[in-house]
Amino acid sequence: MRISGTYLTLVLSLFFMGISAIGCSGSKSSSAQYDAQMHANSIRAEQMMLAESRRMASESGNARMRESANISNTVQPTSERLIIYNANVRMGVDLPDSASVKIAALAQEFGGYVQESGNTTITLRVQADLLHDALEKITAFGIIDQKNIRGQDVTDQYSDLGIRLENALRSRARYLELLDRAENVSEALQVERELERLNGVIDQLKGQMNRLENLTALATIQVSLYKITEPEPERELRPGILGYVGLGIYRGVRWLFVRG
Repeated sequence: MRISGTYLTLVLSLFFMGISAIGCSGSKSSSAQYDAQMHANSIRAEQMMLAESRRMASESGNARMRESANISNTVQPTSERLIIYNANVRMGVDLPDSASVKIAALAQEFGGYVQESGNTTITLRVQADLLHDALEKITAFGIIDQKNIRGQDVTDQYSDLGIRLENALRSRARYLELLDRAENVSEALQVERELERLNGVIDQLKGQMNRLENLTALATIQVSLYKITEPEPERELRPGILGYVGLGIYRGVRWLFVRG
């Protein structure tokens, strides 16, 4: 929150108009009157700046004050464990390009989207509660070489962020009350600086919580594809010259033993 430039211009104009008026009638006014007029103008300007500061705080802080007043509704403790699921699949297919297109089409079917796609790799985000159903359909396109699922529990991290957010919201509510009771511009500016810091902290905490909510709502599936190659037929082995000589000797010796 900052005092508007328009209002500052109005205040300064009033201030300099007072100076000009006194200057024009300098021959008829005493030095004491001049000092009194300057002091009155200074007080009036400060009061107007303070009033402007409070007005801006009231306008920009109404939504935030309502939010702070409903802290219990803003930060709800979670009764379920928050798990981030990541699955990896490696499988062989006849045509990797065709299989990649078919797998990408499954993302929307399971309430998600394609995060990354290539000729042999594709990454999907699907609804966490439909993860196993999605894997079953994906693996039907080829021969599974490797499949694993990993889970990361972030419940405690999410709860800690919620507690910090609740404390920051309460602190901001207290500073908004202090701003209403500020007696001069200096005090108002000090409170505004602290409010700006708290607003930054609150936005950061909310961003971190929203990120965890997104990661737990949608599971990540990374699929690696490779082309299945047909095994080469076995070639008939034929002996060389020495092989034929050895084979002849073997057969001759075997024939002699058989006759004997």
